[in-house]
Amino acid sequence: MTYLILLFLMSVFVVVNSYVATINVPNVNGKCDIKGVLVKSGDTYYEQDDCEAWKCLASSAPTGYNVLDDGTVQPVYSKKAQVQIVGCGVGKIEKNGKLCKIEKTTVIYPDCCNGPEVCD
Repeated sequence: MTYLILLFLMSVFVVVNSYVATINVPNVNGKCDIKGVLVKSGDTYYEQDDCEAWKCLASSAPTGYNVLDDGTVQPVYSKKAQVQIVGCGVGKIEKNGKLCKIEKTTVIYPDCCNGPEVCD
């Protein structure tokens, strides 16, 4: 029982510092076109420069079909796909009279959010 109480108290003090955004990108045959890279729906593209994870939420189901002159059927997809972007928040703390922040590193999200502390 003591272990559970301790675990609960530890989880209360966890601070989540991140952001979530949603954007529209071109839908190419049920895949998200993220910066020129085609990403399958449900898969994640990692943007290392900005320490972000971009999850493709494209509908892989066609919205309709076109019958071509030669009789073949071509699926038609929505022109836009949603991408959910998750990244590190901007966290600053005061330490010994200095303003400090956590630097991003070059590994992929979310590990890139745990860089060194840099103070002005």
